[in-house]
Amino acid sequence: MISKVRPNLKKYVFVDKDSKDYFYTSAFIHLIPRKLNKILYYSLRTIFFPNLIAISRQGKGYPTLKEDDFLYLKFDKKVIDKLSAKQDQIVAKIEPIEKKIKELKSQITPAQGIINKVFAREFKFDENLYNEFGKGMTAGTQTAQNRTLRAFETYLNKLSRSGILRFSTRYHNKPTKKLMDFLDSIKTLPVSDITESYEKGIQPKYNSEGEISVVKIANLKNGYIDFSETENITQEDFNKLDNKKKLKEKDIVICATGKISLGKINFYEYENEAITSVDNYILRLNEKYNPLFFTYFFRSILGYFQIERDFTGATNQIHLYWEQISNFQIPDISPKNQQKIVVEIKAEIDKQDEMKKKI
Repeated sequence: MISKVRPNLKKYVFVDKDSKDYFYTSAFIHLIPRKLNKILYYSLRTIFFPNLIAISRQGKGYPTLKEDDFLYLKFDKKVIDKLSAKQDQIVAKIEPIEKKIKELKSQITPAQGIINKVFAREFKFDENLYNEFGKGMTAGTQTAQNRTLRAFETYLNKLSRSGILRFSTRYHNKPTKKLMDFLDSIKTLPVSDITESYEKGIQPKYNSEGEISVVKIANLKNGYIDFSETENITQEDFNKLDNKKKLKEKDIVICATGKISLGKINFYEYENEAITSVDNYILRLNEKYNPLFFTYFFRSILGYFQIERDFTGATNQIHLYWEQISNFQIPDISPKNQQKIVVEIKAEIDKQDEMKKKI
């Protein structure tokens, strides 16, 4: 299965016994090889990758593929003959590596799981609240369990807890109420109290020859920023911008729009000169609050449930505005305790990253 959109990301699927019973969307092109199935899969990711990208259609946006493009896909016959002759030896080398990769993957704990576990222990709440809250529309909820149909009773006076006139299960369901009650039981601060300044990103004039990266939604990976596939602006245009719009070390970037992407949050710890697009906010905290603790908190259930609760809009057109972000609650704890939590979480995430490098 070859991705039609952005095939350069190599998100291809080799359909084996573990994935044969899935349905695949029309976003894939389905190839049925006459021979060299597994070898062809790996070849399209490596030695034949330039051949595949050569037939892609590249305009102003990302490269795309269409089924008809494959009529023009050519391979060097000498290479195919060599792969055919050595097929058994090659597969015999590949399969033990695949097995080892599978073992390593089974040992990986998602970063969100690590973060939730530490926060649940430190603030003494039920770790299972993560799955009880369930999957929603925003980034932080995507690895939780699917929600079931909910019916519940509430009182009219409870509806006043929201500053937004919204009478929906998103705000008033029992898991949300439980989390809101928990936040009310600990000492917290509104985000506005710890924010030195905030800025909305800009809509820049992109230039394929530009030197300065623009961090867009796709580059925010909710744990790191991917600079391998950025669009750019020129150094000249960058120099004209107000310094407030330029990303600086220790900034926090929050995605403020889009189903699934909304709520992605990244700590900017890079030396790259860069800006961010209009879909994101830049937050700069005062010196009393640790920006990495802030980032981890809003990747935990205590943080992202507030994002899920307060976004506005429907379907894919959902948004967060500064008015909502500024009123989010965050624990009022000492810098020393913030740092203690940060060190523990970062050490565990670093272990997982080492395992990913082995993979």
